[in-house]
Amino acid sequence: MKPKGGGAGPKAEDGLGPVELRHKGEMYLNLENYPRACDCLLAALPSFPDDPKLVEMLGEAFARRGDFPVAVQWFKRLTALLPDDPRPLVLGGDALAFQGRFREAEAKYREALAIDSRCAPAWCNLGVACVRLNREDEGLECYDRALEVQPGYAGALYNKGIYHYLNDRHDESLACYDEALRIDPEFKDAWVSKGVVLSAMGEKEKALACFNRAEQLAD
Repeated sequence: MKPKGGGAGPKAEDGLGPVELRHKGEMYLNLENYPRACDCLLAALPSFPDDPKLVEMLGEAFARRGDFPVAVQWFKRLTALLPDDPRPLVLGGDALAFQGRFREAEAKYREALAIDSRCAPAWCNLGVACVRLNREDEGLECYDRALEVQPGYAGALYNKGIYHYLNDRHDESLACYDEALRIDPEFKDAWVSKGVVLSAMGEKEKALACFNRAEQLAD
């Protein structure tokens, strides 16, 4: 039984075959037209019920349109199709975390790490779950593990920056954001957070430059 949910239906896609619907759904996903992506991918699904890529795209499309409970079900199905791959569990954990279901998300990330203890996204996102569950020091350890297995992981550096900022360690926070931005100069959230730290340090002009850079990246 497949998860439910969709848009108004693939009326504009009537007459297309399943292969064309699949490709058109992927195109809509890339164009960020998530309702139409869901419609096309759901219409293609009966012809490709066990296609991991199609199931993953459905999970992503529902997640990006904000329908996280349905996304969780698609990622659960993806996990069944790829039982030795930690990535579907990480994706499912992320969809749970977006609903504030951090204990369930933590369990998914730990399942992923049981499959592959060097899965950096699982360590990084486990850290977020731990922090949100008021286990901040454990969260920091997870970020460090993520960086141990994947040096230069900008997301883990960003999360470490948040941790240090919340603990009034502005210099350490700033160092984390600087390193994240060295790796990914278009990391918009890191520019914003760097601006927040600089503002707290009294560096108003530098902070404004960071906020302006983030605004440029958002355009």
